[in-house]
Amino acid sequence: MIASVASVVGNVIWGENVARKTIDPKKIDASFDNSKTFVAEIRKRFPKSYGIVSKLRQDLKVHHFDLSDIIQDISLLADSTKRDAEKTMKKLGLRSKLNARGTMNPEKDLKVWNMTIKGQIQSLEDSVDKCDVIIKRLSTLQKNVAKAQDDLEKEIDNIKNAL
Repeated sequence: MIASVASVVGNVIWGENVARKTIDPKKIDASFDNSKTFVAEIRKRFPKSYGIVSKLRQDLKVHHFDLSDIIQDISLLADSTKRDAEKTMKKLGLRSKLNARGTMNPEKDLKVWNMTIKGQIQSLEDSVDKCDVIIKRLSTLQKNVAKAQDDLEKEIDNIKNAL
């Protein structure tokens, strides 16, 4: 037990020394200070471009969140479609139970099939409606991202020409 504790303490001391040698906090702070200076300089020299680029970055972040929401919606739609298919299989399993009991007749068979088909059609129509909404959202997102990219490239060209 004592040997294990001593080993852990030794590892912690070694880890602290490695971290201090590998990462120099003063250099990292200096790098961030240089970055702040650079951004401030761009902001000072190209205030209009800085505002445009900042706005485009915000827009792209919103587009990223929109895409994440759409992906989540697609995942939920896939899950519900899978559950609907499982429900359909259970309804068709009712036929086997009725056959096993010996109570199946043409009228019951027709009711089971009608119930199954009606449920499947309803779930598929619901899925199609949800897919149409998702497709419209994706199309809008695609157009918005393409416009943001074009605007960003245009602004970068303006900065290059000004330099």
